[in-house]
Amino acid sequence: MSAAGIDLGARYYGLLFSDAWYTGGKVGYSAATATWEYKDQVVKQEVSTLTPGVEAGYRWLWPSSFLVRMGLGATANIVQAQSLTSDVESSEVTEAKDELKSASRTAALAKVDLGLGYQF
Repeated sequence: MSAAGIDLGARYYGLLFSDAWYTGGKVGYSAATATWEYKDQVVKQEVSTLTPGVEAGYRWLWPSSFLVRMGLGATANIVQAQSLTSDVESSEVTEAKDELKSASRTAALAKVDLGLGYQF
């Protein structure tokens, strides 16, 4: 399996230079390619998804400017395009393709955010 993605987002912190609650949002795009074996049949899958998301949490900031961030969020997984191909067509391949299409339709994914950093 190979995959690549990019996210663009922003966070809002209640206070800039001290401990604070935060909230944020993002939108992302990803593309993946995988080869699956199902009942001795091989199916190649290519899928691209749009992934909007939200998050909220708390940031602890020490006087040394080191910080720890912990939060929770959710990301939607909206399939934009999907291709399922195989060298042969059989009832097993059709069944495998149906399983992969069903698995790709995950509506939302939970997210745990843990960040360690330094504030300049």
